[in-house]
Amino acid sequence: MFWHPALYRLTVRVMYGTGFHRRYQAVADLTDGLETLDVCCGDGSLANYLPKNQYRGVDLHQIFVSHCQRKGLSVMQLNIQNEPLPKTPCLVMMASLYQFIPQHKKIVIELIRSAEHRVIISEPIQNLATGKNSMVAWLAKRLADPVGGAAPYRFDEQSLRIFFDRFGFQRIIPNGRELIGVLDKIS
Repeated sequence: MFWHPALYRLTVRVMYGTGFHRRYQAVADLTDGLETLDVCCGDGSLANYLPKNQYRGVDLHQIFVSHCQRKGLSVMQLNIQNEPLPKTPCLVMMASLYQFIPQHKKIVIELIRSAEHRVIISEPIQNLATGKNSMVAWLAKRLADPVGGAAPYRFDEQSLRIFFDRFGFQRIIPNGRELIGVLDKIS
């Protein structure tokens, strides 16, 4: 699904069904008007729910960066595994943390370091990749990995709640198939 923005968007729409808009709106509402950096922004869908001057994005894949730039979005190519994120009032990561396992703790530390006020992570807890149908799970693991190797692990509700608690996320909000963790940095 990471080969083309149209395929990516179609896949996400099918996976989330009637919850597609709700997942973005819930995250946008939590930004509280702060300038927001969408980490692993994909096709930039979150930008549709925020004022244009409030949104910036980063993604590993040039095809997504170019797509977003053609839409007039401020998006740059960045490999967050070895390049620092720019300091930004609010950092958001939607449905991407699993891609970094087992380095996900390092990624969250970088998100917290780079956020001036708030970190928002929305991550699926119901996944096709961990379902009972082995063929669907195999296919989902391969289609949902942006770098060419299957990401075998996904969070369930309990493991994601524990993870958010360990990093001090003050709010954990159920949102359809996902949990949203919100960490406000105290000055």
